[in-house]
Amino acid sequence: MLLSPEEIISKSWRDYVKNWHDWAIYSLILFIPGFVLVLSGSFGGYLNTSFPATSLPTNIIILLLVIASAVMWFWSYLALTHAIGKYLKVKETDHWKEHYTASLGFFWPAIFVSIIKGALVIVGTLFFLVPGIIFSVWYAFIIFGVVHFGERGWAAMKSSKELVRGRWWGVTWRLVLPMVVFGVGVALANALSLLLLSFLPLTSESNALLGNVVSSLFTAVFTPLTTIAVMNLYFNLKENPVEEILPMPVS
Repeated sequence: MLLSPEEIISKSWRDYVKNWHDWAIYSLILFIPGFVLVLSGSFGGYLNTSFPATSLPTNIIILLLVIASAVMWFWSYLALTHAIGKYLKVKETDHWKEHYTASLGFFWPAIFVSIIKGALVIVGTLFFLVPGIIFSVWYAFIIFGVVHFGERGWAAMKSSKELVRGRWWGVTWRLVLPMVVFGVGVALANALSLLLLSFLPLTSESNALLGNVVSSLFTAVFTPLTTIAVMNLYFNLKENPVEEILPMPVS
């Protein structure tokens, strides 16, 4: 039997709070790329404005930082996904370095399926919108298949779609509601922090920079929570496959 959205929310929150110390290291490492991008963007803008002659090398350096940050973030997300999966299965995790090491084995397969999924969703959204939404739900679980079951390429995409087949609306509801609830919580916490920051005697530029850093921090802190929610649904779907309806025999 599938968990209700409310059960997914409560179970995910318990898993997150009970083991916050396990997820904290991943949140910290996930925060680093965002922090680097915020600082490099602000510093790069300053250099381009104050020293226009340096704009080309500055932009090249920023581009390299963006690429390095994206790689670091994705690797960290895979390691987090690997750790959460093991916790949900056996209620324990390995040292964080072991999860990072393990995630190297499926880094490129995960990149490949993520690119294919992103392309399908973007094309479907640009041309007809509705197919983009449908694709985003069909392929919401491809990374987990790669990480935990060794699925590759189109096999990972087919496996994710099979989990959704025949219950698209139910899966969509169970995906969206926890994300909305947790997203509202993050947004409120972030808004309160920005309000408090507005009382500090800072320039508008410094206040905006600090606000972006705080927003990146909140996103990193709550990424394990949203990932746990989606993975709770994923394993619940795996445990409750859609039964095949066999055709009636012809007499």
